[in-house]
Amino acid sequence: FLQKRGEEVRVRALDRKALLEALAEELPPGTVRFSCKLVSIDTERAAGDSSETVVLGLDDGTVIRAKVHLCH
Repeated sequence: FLQKRGEEVRVRALDRKALLEALAEELPPGTVRFSCKLVSIDTERAAGDSSETVVLGLDDGTVIRAKVHLCH
């Protein structure tokens, strides 16, 4: 278990290939990106919103905002 800001977070190992295949099959086209080079990870919080959004910067200048991200 990991502790993050007073919350208990469970970590579970998964087979990476099986996870990626399952995601790619179930999510809309373009949702899962392969072979991207990640150059930055940050978080932001919208005014009046208590949830955080993950902000990913790719080497081609693309910025992705997401509630969930998986990186290898």
